[in-house]
Amino acid sequence: MAKGKEYDKLLKKRANAVKALQYHEKKVKDMSKDASNAEAFNRMSEIEHSYERFKLIISEMEECDEFDFNDLDPPTEDIREIFITTMAVLRIHTQGADGSSVLNSTTNTRSEKKVKLPDIVIPTFDGNYKEWTTFYDSFHSLIDQDTELCDVDKMHYLKGLLKGTAFKTISKLPITEANYKIA
Repeated sequence: MAKGKEYDKLLKKRANAVKALQYHEKKVKDMSKDASNAEAFNRMSEIEHSYERFKLIISEMEECDEFDFNDLDPPTEDIREIFITTMAVLRIHTQGADGSSVLNSTTNTRSEKKVKLPDIVIPTFDGNYKEWTTFYDSFHSLIDQDTELCDVDKMHYLKGLLKGTAFKTISKLPITEANYKIA
């Protein structure tokens, strides 16, 4: 069965995202124990960005009528494992002599709380007006108001959190700084 052009593009984007994550995995395996914390932090940021991109592509693929789990080679679970294990190695690398994370002490002032709060999950939005306020308030406070995210990243998050008619409304917009404001 022939696949549509848009779906084929998504398959290629997924393949590129997989290659990026595999590249980072190799770089982390080859990273010396003497590598700087800055190098490890930069690699963590790159991997997180690549994995978020990968997840957004998968979300877009799942919206397609042609979607087939057999098209996902390597399987998504394998890519998730690459992400988890690579990040774990980097976290170990960035631990101080006392076992505390240098990452927490230097990059995120919110993490100075003594209690680790569970991650907040932003609900997806499918166009149902009854769920708009909940979606908007969560998205606005956690993504839109985050000054560390550029508009391209915010657009990635937005597209990844929409489905159904809401997703179709903006699905044709390329992910750019200008289109985030439009979306």
